[in-house]
Amino acid sequence: MKVALIYHRLMLRGGLETRLFNYMNFFIKKGDEVTLICAKVAPAIKIPQEVKIIKLNLGITPKIYRQWRFSKKVESYLKKNKFDLSLSLGRTVGQDLVLAPGNHLGFVASMNKRKLRKNDKLQIKLDRLSFEKSKLILACSKMIKDEIHSLYNIPPEKVKVLYPPIDQTKFFKVSEKEKCEIKADLGLSCNKTSFVFVSSSHSRKGLPLLINIFKELDSSMFELAIIGYPEVKTTIPNIKFLGFMEEPAKIYQAADYTIHPAKYEPFGQIITESLECGTPVIVSSMTGAKEIVTKKTGVIIDSFKIQDWVSSINSLTKKTFDIESSFAEKSGLTLEQHINKMLLFSNELF
Repeated sequence: MKVALIYHRLMLRGGLETRLFNYMNFFIKKGDEVTLICAKVAPAIKIPQEVKIIKLNLGITPKIYRQWRFSKKVESYLKKNKFDLSLSLGRTVGQDLVLAPGNHLGFVASMNKRKLRKNDKLQIKLDRLSFEKSKLILACSKMIKDEIHSLYNIPPEKVKVLYPPIDQTKFFKVSEKEKCEIKADLGLSCNKTSFVFVSSSHSRKGLPLLINIFKELDSSMFELAIIGYPEVKTTIPNIKFLGFMEEPAKIYQAADYTIHPAKYEPFGQIITESLECGTPVIVSSMTGAKEIVTKKTGVIIDSFKIQDWVSSINSLTKKTFDIESSFAEKSGLTLEQHINKMLLFSNELF
């Protein structure tokens, strides 16, 4: 099978880029012919030698219009070159499948943006064209599927829910002894209930609320570790900023809970990664991954009032959580299950 994978710029190896490499390696192992269509690849990023790389020249294009220009180039290239399956991990036009890890109209609505800037309008137009001109849309959660239908007027049968996969080689549960050792290595206390917050978009993901929550909590009982960037500076004694971590599994393995009071989170892979490490979660109702959270695996809070979160945290001692071993496999979230489901969806197109 000839497979085209489409991604604008490979730069930082973020969540989507990690998934792109997972896809490449999966199709290569399967014996498929893989072509990567992109505009730029950072020198430090090594593409598997079996992958054919097509770099589309965007010329001198202002930053705000680069994604738009890339989309037009992709559409033209796909018209001239035939593939058995084409999958875009970004907002482009002309492919068979497009991932929808979010949407801009849903974002601006959740953030109460009353005045749209030029960039907002462009992002919304890119969304709309990509959704309308792709054969099938793979939404990262039911929340996003519903938004694509209601906000962009896309028929619901054109949108399928496909949760992001979990890398089981990186995320797994450790023993209580190992847990305490990792806590100590990270400067956390084995005598406190430790929460972890992982973010690179602090305001949207609820950090201001979280700081106010931990101001109210007993610092001798509870502590919060913040992972990611930009740096968070605070004098609150029970909050620690640990910076960016190359191996985020360690913080989930060390923590007693992962907490995510997001104002808007299309999915939130930190939730499923935490659960695969055996760590329960506390999330807002605006987190797409809440669809996977049960009473046995965590708590969903339908409020952004400080006291509601404080009360919920203080009552955790009354709750019992039971996360099944190999959570990913039993929830259909392994890479193989994810891609097989994606291929099953694609078979409906042909």
